[in-house]
Amino acid sequence: MRRLSDHSREALHIFALSAFAIAQPLFDVLGRDATFFVAQGSAVTEVLLFSAVLLFGPPLLIVTATRLVGLLWSPAHRMLHNAAIGGLAGLTIAPPVTRLLQLGTAGWLAILLGVGVLAIGAYSRWPRFGEMLTWMAAAPVVFLAVFLFGSSVRYLLLPAQIRAEVEAVSAGVKADVPIVMLVFDELPLASLLRSDGTIHESRYPNFARLAKSSTWYRNATTNAEQTSRVIPSLLTGRVAEESKIPAASAYPETLFTLLSGGYTIHATEFITRMCPPTCIGPSDRGSFWSLLTDAGIVYLHAASPADMAEDGLPPLGDRWTGFGGSGAPTRNDFSEWRRADAGRDPIARFVSITGRISRAESPALWYVHIGFPHEPWRFLPTLQAYAGHSRPGLRANGQWGPSQPALDHSLQRHLLQLKAADRLLGRLLDRIESAGLFDESLLLVLADHGAAFRAGGSRRSLDGKNTAEILPVPLFVKYPGQQQGSVDTRNAELIDVLPTVADVLGVRVPWAMDGASLRRDDPERGYKRVFMSRQQKVRRFGRSINGIDRISRRIEQLFGPGGDQDDLYRFGPHRDLVGTSVSAITLLPASHAGVQVRLDDVAAYQNVDPSGPFVPAMLTGTVSGGVTPSTPVAVAVNGSIAGTGWTYEDSGDVRLGIMLSPRYFSRGRNSIEVYRVESAARLRPFPLASQLTYRVVSDANQKIVGFNVSDGRTLSLEKEGFVGMLDHVRWTARVVSINGWAADLARQQTPRAFLIVYRGRVVQVVDTRPRRDVAKHHSDAFTDSGIMTDVAPALVPDERLIEVYAIFDNAAFLVLRDATD
Repeated sequence: MRRLSDHSREALHIFALSAFAIAQPLFDVLGRDATFFVAQGSAVTEVLLFSAVLLFGPPLLIVTATRLVGLLWSPAHRMLHNAAIGGLAGLTIAPPVTRLLQLGTAGWLAILLGVGVLAIGAYSRWPRFGEMLTWMAAAPVVFLAVFLFGSSVRYLLLPAQIRAEVEAVSAGVKADVPIVMLVFDELPLASLLRSDGTIHESRYPNFARLAKSSTWYRNATTNAEQTSRVIPSLLTGRVAEESKIPAASAYPETLFTLLSGGYTIHATEFITRMCPPTCIGPSDRGSFWSLLTDAGIVYLHAASPADMAEDGLPPLGDRWTGFGGSGAPTRNDFSEWRRADAGRDPIARFVSITGRISRAESPALWYVHIGFPHEPWRFLPTLQAYAGHSRPGLRANGQWGPSQPALDHSLQRHLLQLKAADRLLGRLLDRIESAGLFDESLLLVLADHGAAFRAGGSRRSLDGKNTAEILPVPLFVKYPGQQQGSVDTRNAELIDVLPTVADVLGVRVPWAMDGASLRRDDPERGYKRVFMSRQQKVRRFGRSINGIDRISRRIEQLFGPGGDQDDLYRFGPHRDLVGTSVSAITLLPASHAGVQVRLDDVAAYQNVDPSGPFVPAMLTGTVSGGVTPSTPVAVAVNGSIAGTGWTYEDSGDVRLGIMLSPRYFSRGRNSIEVYRVESAARLRPFPLASQLTYRVVSDANQKIVGFNVSDGRTLSLEKEGFVGMLDHVRWTARVVSINGWAADLARQQTPRAFLIVYRGRVVQVVDTRPRRDVAKHHSDAFTDSGIMTDVAPALVPDERLIEVYAIFDNAAFLVLRDATD
C-alpha cells in the first residue's frame, strides 16, 4: 500500500466510503427483492451495467470534481476531498441510526453533520484512519459479489440456462384444448357481489355472463399479498416460501414450461417475467435511464428520514417502476415514439393482445395479466380516461387515513374502474366466441389479490381486519364443453389452478405441488395458505373467510341497488338526485358570505368532447368559508345533477371530489354548478370563485411575449428571477399528463395558475398543486408551486408543441422541459 500515490490513495478512500454510503444500501434493498429489475424488463447486461455505474459512478464523479477544482486552486482540492469524506461518512451512519431511533429530519441532519465533522477531523489528524479506509477499498468488491451471486439478483444472470430447463421440464403435451387465462390485478371478490353473495349482474353483466357458463369457485383465495408472489404460486402450483424474483430463471417449473413442448404460448405479463424466451408476447423493457431514475428514488427513500421522504419524494407505494414519472424520450421519428408509447395504455394493449386469439394457432395458450382494476383509478365504465392523479385518503405508505368520505370517494373510483374491467372481459368473451373457440376451450378468469378500503387500515397488507378484502378473489373456470354454470364452495386456492389445467389436459406434472385439481373429489384442506411478505413466511387461515357480506353491504349502502346508466355515479345518501333537473328542485339562498368553491380546473369544462377518449369526469376543488368535512354535495352539469358526494379533509383543506356521469356533458362549453344538499328536495348553491381568462399576446413573428387577462392586466413574459421545470409531458392515446413546477425566487412567490398553450392558444388554465420537494429544496413559501394535470389529446394533437406558462401577479414565465424529457 505504501507504493500508492497520494491521488490513488484518496481515490480508494472515496471509492470505499461511496460503496458504504451509496452502493451497499441500494444493493441491499434491491437484492432482497429483485422484482424491481424484473418489472423494469432489465436485461443481464443492464443489471451488470447498473451495478458498475452504482459502484464506480459516484466516486468517479467526486474524484474528477475535486481534481478539476484543484487544478484551478490547489487548496480547494484538499477542502473538497475532506468534505466528501465527511459527507459520505455521515451518509453511511445517519440513515440506519435514524431508523433505529425513529428520528425525524432534525435528528438525521444532526447525526449526518456530527459524523461528518468527526470523520473529517479523524481523517485530517489520524493517519491510521486513512489506512483503514485504504483497506476498506476491498469491501465494494464483496458488496458486488454478494449482490450478483448471493441475492435474488442471481436468478437474472442465468438466461442461458432457461431454454435447457424448459426442454427438461416440458412434458411433451399431446392435448389440443385451447387455453385462455385472464388475470385481473387487485380485484377483491366483495366488489363484484351483492349483499346476498350473488354476482351483481346489472353492474357487472359480463362477469355474470361468464358465471352462467362456467364454474365459479366462490370460496377461492389468493396465496400472497403481492403480485410478485401470487403469480409464481399460480403458475407453479406451489405456495411461495422464499424471496425469488418472479422470472423464468428463478421458476423453471411453470405452466409455461409444462406446455412449451406442444403449445404455442402467447403471454402478456404485468410486473412478472415468468414466461421463458420461447413465449410470444410484447416487450416491456424500460430504458436504462428510467432504471437509474427509479433506483435513485429508491435510494433516497432508504437514505432519508421518514418525514422527509414522505413530504419530499415521490411515493413508492406498491409499484415497482415509474416512481418519478417518465418523460418522453427524444427521438427523430416522432410517429415511432408515439406508437411505442401508446403501449402504456392498458386498454389499447388489452384490445390488441386479445384480438389475436384465433383458431389458426391451436393448440395455444393465451395468458393475459392486465393491471386492471389496480390503481391509479383513471378509467370510466365507458373506457374513457379522466384526470385521476390524486388518491384522496391514501397515504404514501399504503395506509388509509382517518377520513371516511375521502376513502369512500376512492372506493367509488375503484368500482368505476372495475366496471371498465367488466367491459374488457366482455370483449374477451366476444373474441373467443367469434373465433369459434368458446365451447372447446378451457377458459380461466381470476384475480391475483384484493384490496382493502378501511379507514386507518392498510390497502394491501394483511393487518388482521382486512382479510375479507385481501384474500378472497374471483375464480371462474369454464371447462371444455361446459354449457351450464355452477357454483362450487370448496376450499379453493390459486395454487389449484395449475393442477386443474393439467388434469383437464391429461398431463402429469413432473414436480411436487401444494395445490390439487379442482375437478377431483379429494378430501378438502382444512386451511388456506398465504405467504406473508413482511414476515417472509407462510401463514395458515381457516378454510372459509368471513366478512365478505359486510363489505358488499357497505357498497350497497353507498351506491344502492344500481342497474341504471348512472350506476356508481349515484353515491351517498342523496344519490337519487343524480339525473334530476335543477329546475325541479327547491333552491335555497346562496351560502353565507365567505363561503365559496374554487374549482381546480374550470377550463377543462370549456371544450369537452363527450365521445372522446378523455372526459373531465372528476370534478375537484377546495371549499372555504367554514364548510366542514362530510358536508353532502351535488354537482350539476348543464342544469342536471351529474354526481353527488361529500366534502373531505385533505392536508388541512376542505376538499371535494365528485365523479360526474359523462352522459350529461355536451360538446364544447359546459356549465358547472356546485350545491350543498340540505335535503332530498332542497339545494343551496355554493358560490364559485371567479376564474380569470387569458389571451395570448404575440409579436410580429408570432412569438408569445405575454398574456392579456380578463381583469384588464397585461402580463409580459419574463425570465430573470424565475425558476421551474416540467418534469414530464407523457402521452398515451387517451390522455396527455403534465407534471412540473415554477416559482419566483426574487419575490418568494408561487404562481397564481399555470396555462397550457398549444399553437398560440390557451387550452387549459390549471391551479397550482403542492410540491413539498420544491419547498424542502428552496423555501416553505414555494409549497404550492406545482402543476399536475391531464389534457385531452384532441386539444393537443402534437405534444411536442405544448407550452406551459406560470402566471404570477405581474409577469408570466415559460416553464421549460427537463432536458431528459
